[in-house]
Amino acid sequence: MALVHYNDIIRDAEVRGYALGYFEAWDIQSVLAIIRAAEDVRSPVMIGFSGVYMPAVCNDDKRWVAVYGSAGRRFAEKAGVPVAFIFNESPYLDWVYESMNCGFNVVMYTDESLSRDELIDRVSSLVRDAHKRGIAVEAEVGEPLGSPHAKGVSKSLTDPGEAAVFAEKTGIDALGVLVGNRHMKGEEKLKLDIDHVRRLKDSIMVPLVLHAGSGVDDDSLRESIKAGIRRVNIGSAIKRPAFISIRSKIIGKEESYPGYIVLGSGAEADLLGGVGSAIYDVVVQKLKVFGSAGKA
Repeated sequence: MALVHYNDIIRDAEVRGYALGYFEAWDIQSVLAIIRAAEDVRSPVMIGFSGVYMPAVCNDDKRWVAVYGSAGRRFAEKAGVPVAFIFNESPYLDWVYESMNCGFNVVMYTDESLSRDELIDRVSSLVRDAHKRGIAVEAEVGEPLGSPHAKGVSKSLTDPGEAAVFAEKTGIDALGVLVGNRHMKGEEKLKLDIDHVRRLKDSIMVPLVLHAGSGVDDDSLRESIKAGIRRVNIGSAIKRPAFISIRSKIIGKEESYPGYIVLGSGAEADLLGGVGSAIYDVVVQKLKVFGSAGKA
């Protein structure tokens, strides 16, 4: 159990027909809730931190990547289920390289401002360096230039031929694809293009990853996994209930709230007291949707 190579988990998911769940943490409490949920349903899981947000949280000081990396890796090593640990979806190549020195065993670099040839060159070099150190690399193909994280209102689809060439030239271990998924602010649940998932599966020789899984209907997620998706990324779906839990403890108490126990006390009045449970419930539900519960 504990920290395992990403390719070993994905290979198991392929053989047994489930998807690995990646739940993006932001602090110790969120990591604990994710691992506790995975342990309770006996599911492999992926934890990690955002390569977009970490530089801002760390005030653009790469010294602190080591703190996040050491903590996350130690949680993974202590876990009672298989865990992979990713520095996720970062446009900052220097931070990606730094993360490889700091305990992450999967990294992802993406920059929609680059031409396809430029991206291939950078990712290929990253793959060579990472593989020498036993670290897996994910990339993504399909987002329109200038449209980071597929946030547009129109549906984009990854081209199977282009993606197959990209995967072959770079030597990546997994590929994020667009099949109707996109990061969204609303609560609308998207339906994926399942036939396109099958086309990608038939064309690409590395595992397929679905980013922005929070915005996808659960039944559509199940169908996409049957068609070949082998990992699903979840962020907003665990952050929203965490926010609601905090908000419910604040409403009507702004002026009278007791200061000392407001954070970190573990008491009923602790603003963060219900966050772990809120995250836990969503992770358990999603792991069952992904078909990974009971697979550890």
